Amino acid sequence: RLVIGYGNGTVRGLVKVSGGNMPATARFTVWLTDSEGDLNLDQINSMPSPTVDSLGRFIVEGLPPGNYEVNAAVFTPDSGRDWPRGKQQVSVADGEVTEVTVTVELNRNPRPNIP
Repeated sequence: RLVIGYGNGTVRGLVKVSGGNMPATARFTVWLTDSEGDLNLDQINSMPSPTVDSLGRFIVEGLPPGNYEVNAAVFTPDSGRDWPRGKQQVSVADGEVTEVTVTVELNRNPRPNIP
């Protein structure tokens, strides 16, 4: 038995930063995960990894319907693996475009204001 699925859902998004300015060497990275376990392993492995432009815009096409978590991070070469991150839940329908904005907090652990 052969079952073939085709996805034509789209997520169009924007990564915004708050709590500071992005360093000149910083870059956005975005990835999607299946938030409810609706997809099989082959579908997850074939999910496209979107390219994010310098303004934080991205688009992911060809997604099967389902619920996803859109993850975004600000990568800087000197940050090691401690990248500031943000995430947002989205629901994708067949043939529809879903808009999403993911906010990444740059100053995740602000120092207390000591008088």
